[in-house]
Amino acid sequence: MTQCEARDETRYNKGLSRRIQQILDEDAPALDAVTQLRPPVSVYRLLTPSAWRREVDAYIVRAIERGFGGVGPSAREQAEADQLRRTLRQMTAHLWLQYEYMTVTTAGNEPQTLLAPRALHHTGLRRSPQALRRLILTVHLHHGQIAASSGTALPLALRVRRSRYDNRAVQHLMSGHAAWALGQLPDAPAGPPHPLRRSVRHRFQTEWDRQRQRRALAAAGQQEPPPDPGPLPEEAGEKFVAAAIAGAPSIERFNEVWTRLELMPTVDELDDAQQWLRRVGL
Repeated sequence: MTQCEARDETRYNKGLSRRIQQILDEDAPALDAVTQLRPPVSVYRLLTPSAWRREVDAYIVRAIERGFGGVGPSAREQAEADQLRRTLRQMTAHLWLQYEYMTVTTAGNEPQTLLAPRALHHTGLRRSPQALRRLILTVHLHHGQIAASSGTALPLALRVRRSRYDNRAVQHLMSGHAAWALGQLPDAPAGPPHPLRRSVRHRFQTEWDRQRQRRALAAAGQQEPPPDPGPLPEEAGEKFVAAAIAGAPSIERFNEVWTRLELMPTVDELDDAQQWLRRVGL
């Protein structure tokens, strides 16, 4: 049985940590029965923004070490690693404000999720019980996926070096699988009835990042890509997962997808689950 724990490390959000613990105690066992993924632990850490940044920085260091062969960069690679760390720190500096959570892995590849309660205010999620329940259960499902993959599958991965598996639709698969599993619950948690009301600071930061990206593209002589008219990653992933599970001999056989990156679907296979089933021998 999964040990679920919500820790208030801010010392000022006991009520929120109790609410998260209640959601996990009530719904996590049913989700584990649906997916047959049972992570040993499912840890949620409520942090201040400064503590959140320190934890993410430590995760960046671990990710770089793994990216350079698991032993860290050599003397010749140190300059590249230092530049990569600066870049990733800059990219993640304001993520605590714009995203409700970030799931990372410990040195032992155990998943844990970092939440800044202030971010839940800025994103509007703290005022929506339905949306909060859906988020917490989605994260719990991610913990099961990550544990089954020994830490190779992450909903927000830090890309350190190119890999021959970069075409794998990992985020589509993880979000789609979570949406499918939530839909199997008798009282499936729906999203908020109305769009979440973002704070002024959140809207300003989002627009500032968008403008910064446009300036970077212009400096590189590139144009901003047009909006993708296709389905959202979660929608495409959920459709794939439903078809793949229906075509697999059992949910346990489908869960082999988490064990190796080469078994995960490519972006092209999202539209053809039968092609994926044939490729992986299911």
